[in-house]
Amino acid sequence: MEEFVWKSSFDTGIEKIDAEHQHLLKLLNEVHADLTSAQGVCEELQDYAESHFFNEEEMMLSSSYPELLTHQQWHRFFEEQVTQLEKAIGSGEGKSTASLITFLRDWILNHILLEDKKFAHYLQAHFKEDDLATFLAEGS
Repeated sequence: MEEFVWKSSFDTGIEKIDAEHQHLLKLLNEVHADLTSAQGVCEELQDYAESHFFNEEEMMLSSSYPELLTHQQWHRFFEEQVTQLEKAIGSGEGKSTASLITFLRDWILNHILLEDKKFAHYLQAHFKEDDLATFLAEGS
């Protein structure tokens, strides 16, 4: 698999969220380039999830996003998967690093492109342009 490249189609239009998503892509590429980095990447993913999911969920709560609960469930799923993968990698299970790469790739392609984009579209549909800019600036 070649290095995963950020595409403009991944952008949500929320600068802070996009930067955090790009960091996730960096972690995916890091473990892909050096399979021995998987344990460290898992640890960093735990920190990433805590910070990034908090930021997203706060924005969703502040904007009265109707799919907040479902989105939170996706976030908890991510956290659980990373915990399981970290344990498997730590115990030396054979295909666990490949599973981590596949999981992160699928997360980027499915969660960001579908679920996070849904939230971005919700914001654009429910805020006037100036109000959206203010909301996003306050959330940063």
